[in-house]
Amino acid sequence: MTTIQTEAGTINLSEYKLKNSSPIYLESLTSKLENSSILNQSSNTHHSFLNLADTASVRNKVEVLQAKIEELELDRSDNRRDKVKFERRQINRGHPLREGWQTKFDKKTENIELEIDCKKIECNVLQELLTELQEHKDKVLKRDHASMVLKYGPKNMRRTGRVERYFEDGVEVERRFDQVDYQDTGFVDGVLCIDDDCSPYNGMAVYDYVIHIARPFLTEKRNREVNHEKALQEWAANGSIPNQRPANPKKLTRDDWPKWPKSVKNFKAKQKQPKTESVRESTLIRTT
Repeated sequence: MTTIQTEAGTINLSEYKLKNSSPIYLESLTSKLENSSILNQSSNTHHSFLNLADTASVRNKVEVLQAKIEELELDRSDNRRDKVKFERRQINRGHPLREGWQTKFDKKTENIELEIDCKKIECNVLQELLTELQEHKDKVLKRDHASMVLKYGPKNMRRTGRVERYFEDGVEVERRFDQVDYQDTGFVDGVLCIDDDCSPYNGMAVYDYVIHIARPFLTEKRNREVNHEKALQEWAANGSIPNQRPANPKKLTRDDWPKWPKSVKNFKAKQKQPKTESVRESTLIRTT
């Protein structure tokens, strides 16, 4: 079988179930694919340019090709029906069928099938490209989302109504997210939980997160700020000597975030003990 190099990738005809496998047919198919304006954009002289790096453009072209394939398959059925009708009509009229009478119909069928095979290969190549584009987009979205999760610490900041649209089996799906500190949330066993693989608190009920994580963090942060304010007041009362000014309170880091309490249930763990490792250990995959 023939292997064809195109700008959209390598095509191995042996991977496709073709309508015909004769050398002449394969040669014609190879020629059509090599001159395809879809698979070889540099040879595209049409005004309708296909951007192979744009998901929407590729998806739209796939839909156009699928519609064209359906149309061609109807044409093939019509041509086969016309062949049968012609033969029956000639016989019923008592007219002898000339030798090679079916050549016109068979040639038209072959041309239609050649076009169908070409369109199916173009469609398949674009669908594979579409999958790669979607996977890349998903990785970028996940990376960007991961960079935002708990970016400012567990402060119990709520964000509702974020909408994410994506395609699943060719159908556009809309999913709404509610977030706490940029962590996605969702219901698990009827309980609103943090539902985010990028979070060290993944699986914790939002209620537990507020009580055991956010509040202790905010309390510690506030205590440091209050102690700093008191130190500044004492410094001012003692003459505001420049080299004795109290240093700003140390910024809370991931190491200072509250750990997952042993008594708090992990709703996403299946018959497992709740996580008790440090926040830094559980977020290595995100920070490296």
